[in-house]
Amino acid sequence: MKAHAATLLVIAVATTLLGACTSASPTSTAPSVVTTAAPVASVQAPPVTTSPPVVLTPTAIVSVPPAATVNPTVQPTASFGGVAEQPSSGTLDPCALLSPEEASAVNGVTYGAGTAHTLTPIASECVWQTSSPGASVVLQLAQGATPDQAQTAYAEALAAQADFNVVDVPNLGDRAAIVRAKKLVTGGIYVLQGSIGFDVVYLNGTAPTDAQLVADAQLIQGRLP
Repeated sequence: MKAHAATLLVIAVATTLLGACTSASPTSTAPSVVTTAAPVASVQAPPVTTSPPVVLTPTAIVSVPPAATVNPTVQPTASFGGVAEQPSSGTLDPCALLSPEEASAVNGVTYGAGTAHTLTPIASECVWQTSSPGASVVLQLAQGATPDQAQTAYAEALAAQADFNVVDVPNLGDRAAIVRAKKLVTGGIYVLQGSIGFDVVYLNGTAPTDAQLVADAQLIQGRLP
């Protein structure tokens, strides 16, 4: 009985150990999980575009031709262009009162046709001039003023000749005078006749004699209305 019990005990122990050996699963090593990080999506910035430089187109320049100018003439400082303006019954052409030949004879310089200029509604002038030599003759004419206004203008014109010698000329119009510069070759003759006044002024060339200036004034007188 004891032997049989021992045998059963041994069998039971053996069975237990065998069960333990067969039931225990071998140790398995779990494969390591390698986690690969997904690449970060790269965001490409749009290329920077540089705007082409702004080219400023210059504004078209309009050339304005200079106003036509007449070479200035040095002459006595006042003329009948200062006569008070009054309505005129007609306009005289100052260039018709002396021919180019007659103007050339004033100071011995050859001139072409004169050029007329309007000074005021009642005053105008004709200019004969050359650039070589630099010389000129100017005839200024004022008309349409009353005799009293013309007398005042004549007196003011002569009073303004501070740097000129003034000599009255008798028997020529209502009043007349010859003026000459003290140092320069310039001068002329002033004549008042009724409500019309005129003067003939020269610059450079050969200074005319008093008789020549009087003769020129008489030519003009004979051509006035």
